[in-house]
Amino acid sequence: MKRLSTRTLIVAGVIYAGILVALGIAVSPVLYLLLIVLAFARPVLREVRLLSDRDEWLTLISYRSSHIAFLAAMLIAGLIFLQTGVVEGREPPYEVSLILFIPLFVKFAALQMLGRSRERAGRRIAWLIGGAWLLFVLASHGFSATTVIEGSPWIAVLGLAYAARRWPRIAGAALVILGIASLIFFVDFPIEYKRLIVPFLLPLPLILAGVLLVLGDREESHEE
Repeated sequence: MKRLSTRTLIVAGVIYAGILVALGIAVSPVLYLLLIVLAFARPVLREVRLLSDRDEWLTLISYRSSHIAFLAAMLIAGLIFLQTGVVEGREPPYEVSLILFIPLFVKFAALQMLGRSRERAGRRIAWLIGGAWLLFVLASHGFSATTVIEGSPWIAVLGLAYAARRWPRIAGAALVILGIASLIFFVDFPIEYKRLIVPFLLPLPLILAGVLLVLGDREESHEE
């Protein structure tokens, strides 16, 4: 596959930005949001090997700097989450929850799926989702009857993650069913932007974990 040159990428970016600015002025300023694509175009093209403008040493430096930036962002988001939910006793801002949990899940899922064991990856994703949402409920309501009620589904997810060590396909099927049911629920979510984003925090990870458990490993191994 022919790789793009840096010059071609710059020209395409300038044309793209010019078109969006013109449309933003003529149609709606909302279109300016699409300019964010420019910030991620070059890194994404590097990852899919359509752009090769760095040697191995610069690539390694880029990966390390990105990891440090990721940790810094997670630290700030985590502090805001705990300050709001634990110290102030208010429900953490929805946007902060997204910034905190989606990157953590993506990184965690990518690490697990790059490994050899699908069952182990499925169990760990289920542990992460159940634990993260249970923590969110605790931060929102503290130790109360509301926490018991709202936290019961996440306790069930944690129970299925534990049961998957012995019955991976049964637990996986249950997680898939639970994920599909929650996805159907969020289709009718009253707030538009939440309808688009919440599935990445609950139904899709549950379905992914369940599918990995149902598929299982070529060589059966239930050692954690």
